[in-house]
Amino acid sequence: MATPTQNDILAAIVAKVSSAAAGAKVYDRVRYPERGRDSEYAELLTDADGNINSWFIEWVGYTPRTTEMDDLVEEVYTYRLLGHRGVVDNEDSSQASRTLFSNDISAIINALKADKTLALGVEVSHSGLRVQGEITAGLLGEHQCHICDARLVVVVQQC
Repeated sequence: MATPTQNDILAAIVAKVSSAAAGAKVYDRVRYPERGRDSEYAELLTDADGNINSWFIEWVGYTPRTTEMDDLVEEVYTYRLLGHRGVVDNEDSSQASRTLFSNDISAIINALKADKTLALGVEVSHSGLRVQGEITAGLLGEHQCHICDARLVVVVQQC
């Protein structure tokens, strides 16, 4: 098997998140509205139930690790996973948007824990999803959202 590329790893992460956060719109990059209108932004991010429910996954870092003789030993790729869930209050806390978002984040964490190689071969490994700071609420355009900013560091050993 050939050494996985950055694009292979990104596609594997997108597949894991898509499977774990069923119903969410998952993209392999940050998406922006074509004409800068909030209504277009909402269309990009809205799930089948009409709620903002999306994940942007992007490659944000690369570090080669070499021997003293400058032979490549491993490559370290860092990916950002940025999730948004529209704030929807509900008397039933099991259906509140924060609960649903937390459930999706937990499902993503568990899906990644269950497959440390991302199905890309034994030379690939990761140490799990790391949420940066707190899961917060904020504005996405004019929409109030829960926001999760996380990182996944993937190491590819050179054989």
